[in-house]
Amino acid sequence: MSLADTLRGSSSSRKRTVNVVEVRINPLNFYPMSEDLINSLAYSINQFGVLSNLVVYEDDLSDGKKYTIVGGETRFRAICKLVEEEKHDGFIDITVVPKPANQQEEIELIREDNKQREKTKEVRLAELASASRTYEYLKSINQTPPGKRRDFIGLLVGISGRYVDILEDEINSRTESSNGVQSDDSSESSNSTSTTRQKTEQDVLKKIRQISKQLDKAIELAIEVGSSTAIGKLEDVRDYYNRELSEYL
Repeated sequence: MSLADTLRGSSSSRKRTVNVVEVRINPLNFYPMSEDLINSLAYSINQFGVLSNLVVYEDDLSDGKKYTIVGGETRFRAICKLVEEEKHDGFIDITVVPKPANQQEEIELIREDNKQREKTKEVRLAELASASRTYEYLKSINQTPPGKRRDFIGLLVGISGRYVDILEDEINSRTESSNGVQSDDSSESSNSTSTTRQKTEQDVLKKIRQISKQLDKAIELAIEVGSSTAIGKLEDVRDYYNRELSEYL
């Protein structure tokens, strides 16, 4: 059977319900695991159940397990987290596909499954807007979630609260741009000859948060270009900055 046949699903694939103890994580999965996404999925599964099957192949090894994951490891980890917290019975639905012919085909299968789940920034921004509306709705009916707003929204969409801030800044920037609104800096510059607004403590807090977000963006850029030295130094600076000014963030 070709890789394409396996990806499309064939007549030889089977659906079953098994316990998580029968399933093993695939050591060939090269995708990093995000704790934020695991927590978000655990929250979602606890609220709405598992909406799609894990994709596995059957492989009896000496570890007492029967199936190896090729798609859905993050979901699997989220379910295991719920099992540990006694919020899930551990039974999951799986789709069993033929075992890949070799290691290369298995890696391609893992990659293609993840490709179908990857989200563009536009999708992330749409999810963020939807989650924000959910938060405002809960607030309107006096059921405001505990903790910070950004952390709750991050939990819904599977990202960190700090990344929520970064994306919301981008949404606000796009909105201002489409409405022809100038940025703070350009606005302040253009109005320098007119009445200057009295600065307040809120301006200080805003600037502190902007610097924290800029440090995050600098780290993202360093990661993108592969500058390991800069990554380490920037993370040290950011951690120190956020720790010392945590009460304002």
